[in-house]
Amino acid sequence: AGSVQNKRTGLGHFAHENGAFGLPQAGKPLVVYMGCDSQNEYVYKFVSTALWDAADATRADRMAVGDKYLDDGRLYVAKFNADGTGEWLELNVANAAIAAAPFGFTEQAEICVHTRLAADAMGATKMDRPEWVDVHPGTGEV
Repeated sequence: AGSVQNKRTGLGHFAHENGAFGLPQAGKPLVVYMGCDSQNEYVYKFVSTALWDAADATRADRMAVGDKYLDDGRLYVAKFNADGTGEWLELNVANAAIAAAPFGFTEQAEICVHTRLAADAMGATKMDRPEWVDVHPGTGEV
């Protein structure tokens, strides 16, 4: 038997190596951490608009659960400092740096399709093939 697939455009378009879910907390957004498995690319996170409901963990309609949490949210890219600290920069068409990018972003959908160009415009930290992003199951550390 085959499996059903669904495109999750809100997670951004890049060379996804994997997606690692943050520790779910009732009443808070669900977070997915991702790396772009190409040289000089970025680490991303997606924060769902929907708030986590523990009952969703055991629902039989798995695609509907995915629709609920992965179709609407905010996409961020990581910017790291030399001392190991960093920040998440929201990839949003309302951001002046993205609006001024040579690509000419005019709507959020373009960021979802041309995610790497939006991350370039934000001055995110280029990494050497960030792949296999993971979340510690006890501490939630990424």
